[in-house]
Order: sequence, then structure tokens, then C-alpha cells
Amino acid sequence: MLTFTDVFEAQRAGRSYKALADEVGIHHTAIFSLASGANTEFPSRSTIGPLAAALRVTEPGLIAAIAQGLGIDMGLIEIPRLTLAHELPPESDELRDPLRRSILDTIWSLVSLAGHPPRPRPHTPVQIAAAEPTPTLSALIRAHKGDRTAKALAAGIGIGTTTLHTLTTGTNTEFPRPLTLIGIAGALRVPQRLVVSATAVGLGFDMDAASQPASQFGAEIPPEADQLPEASRQAIIDLVLSSLAIIYAPFAPQTEDPAQPAPETADQVAASVRHLRRAQ
Repeated sequence: MLTFTDVFEAQRAGRSYKALADEVGIHHTAIFSLASGANTEFPSRSTIGPLAAALRVTEPGLIAAIAQGLGIDMGLIEIPRLTLAHELPPESDELRDPLRRSILDTIWSLVSLAGHPPRPRPHTPVQIAAAEPTPTLSALIRAHKGDRTAKALAAGIGIGTTTLHTLTTGTNTEFPRPLTLIGIAGALRVPQRLVVSATAVGLGFDMDAASQPASQFGAEIPPEADQLPEASRQAIIDLVLSSLAIIYAPFAPQTEDPAQPAPETADQVAASVRHLRRAQ
């Protein structure tokens, strides 16, 4: 099974344990433990997001890779790299023709220029299929516990009633131990991967995000765009975010300093766009 060790080696890009740890904000021994497969539990919830960003992989994919390293089959067989389509925000659908079409034309032209002939371009917008959302762990337990008492269910899982209460009420702040997750799956008679995903959802991770782009605009980007050089990918992202920043500019709050510089990074632009959208 593909594990975090595989993801780390594929995505570390020559960085040392210490360099990556500094980027994530944790001690280098924690990175070494994960990369060597010596960890016996999930890392802290606050570590997963920054670690996924540093390795440029999706959060659901990173969680799956860690779980598989702990012996839980999540069905992960490929490195869960961030795609260009997934790096664009949902607000990308606010782009309108002719600007929208011009950006898409540019992306398709770059893909062809780079020697990666894309699949036939769709004549109509690609429709994103609605999927059944992954439930939280607390919802999963309530749906499958049946008429068992808390004491009986806890015994079937192999945990105490206090721990079960924490999981059932969704007040846990970290992943339980792998044996607990496996025990829950057995007691509820559901797949282990569903228990892991449901736990992650309860902790605030969007486990359904990796299955489809966040926007219709992203769905129209050819997958071959992921093979473009990093500079080209970033230029496309910056173009989309800069365009959105202009669209939302009329809704921007006034500042005391008219000379305030524009956001310097794509992340800052994306944050500004989301702020402006909420202000509408």
C-alpha cells in the first residue's frame, strides 16, 4: 500500500527533514518518524494541513497515506498531488466570458505548446456530479449503533464508555488510535476507510474535496495541465486570482492608506477574494 513514506519521497523535492519540519512548524524528529514509518499514531490535527501544503498534496490524500502506513487500507494507489483544478477556488465560477473563455483558451494552448496533447475539448461545460457527503464519526456511530447500550458498544470496540462518549458527541480533537478506529469499524460493521474519513470530517477536513474540482471552471481545465512547469501553473493561478480580485474590488472595504500594496502571494489574493465575497 502507498504510505506517507512514499508520498514524502515523491514530494520532498530535495528538502531535508529539518527544512521541511521548519516549513510545517514542527520538530524534525516528527517528520523523520512519519517518513520512516516509525509512527504508531496519526500526527496532530494541526499538523496535517501545513504538511499537506508543504508536500503539495491534498489533505484527504495525506490522511489516507498516513492511515495506510498504520495498516488501514484506504484504497490510495497514487500520489495525491494537488492538481491545478483543485488549487483554484470555488469563486473561479464568477469569471465571465470573454475573460473566462480567454483564460481557458490560454491553458489549453499552453498544454499543447508543452507537448502534452489534451483529450478532446468539451463543447459544453462539464457538470460536476453531486456526491453523497462523508458523515462525521459521531453521525456514523449514531447511525449504526442500533439498540446497543453505550457500555455494550464500547466493549465491542475495545474502549471505555468515556472515550465512546467523546467520539459519539464529536468532542474529540484528534484522531483516535488506529486500533480504536479498527475496533469502531468492526463493531459498526462498516469499512475501516469510512471510519477514518468520518473521523477526519469530524475534525474539520473536507474528505470529499479531492474527488472533484471546487468549481465548474476547474472542471474544464484539462488534466494534462498538471504536467506544465511549476512557473506556468503558478502564473495561471495568479491570473485567475488577480482577475477575481478585480471583480470583487467594488466590494472591498476602504482602507485609511490608499497606497496600501496589493497582496503579494496567491494565498493572500485568495483570502482577499473570500473576504470580499462574504462582504457582498
